[in-house]
Amino acid sequence: MEVVNPYIVTRHGHKIHFLKPQVSEIDIRDICHALSTLARFNGHTIKPYFVAQHVCICSDHAPEDCKCEAFAHDFGEFATSDVNAPLKSLLPQYVEIEARLERVIARRFGYRYPYPPGVKEVDMRLLCTEIRDLTHRKDWKDYPFAPLDERIVPWDTAKCQREFMKRFRRLFQT
Repeated sequence: MEVVNPYIVTRHGHKIHFLKPQVSEIDIRDICHALSTLARFNGHTIKPYFVAQHVCICSDHAPEDCKCEAFAHDFGEFATSDVNAPLKSLLPQYVEIEARLERVIARRFGYRYPYPPGVKEVDMRLLCTEIRDLTHRKDWKDYPFAPLDERIVPWDTAKCQREFMKRFRRLFQT
């Protein structure tokens, strides 16, 4: 079954068109709301842990020259959800849709896309940390990245929203 005009409607009433996203459709309030309720690891963590906290921690530990991009690297998930990497590898059309949306979001907020290499490194270090601290998995030791020294204590949705907007204002000077 083919969808003629595939889009979602956000919390604040914006239509996000997956095949032709527009800069005018992107609202940071929608991104904040969605990422503050969107679980990492499809919810398979010991305690609820949200994408908003993940991007905040990424930006906190990123090199100075890519803090904005580290913060924004999962913004597209506000519309596409957090598809895990094993499943994403089987969905090439999804990857194209996600990249298209990420380019539009980067234009909206004025950061670099594709992301600089420092973003992937901090994202992978945080992944190892999240696996270590928030799951029953032990394979974080198999990754070629060292986890962060600090332990992750998950935030609730309200704290995710506050911390997310605080970093957004600081990083994007709004």
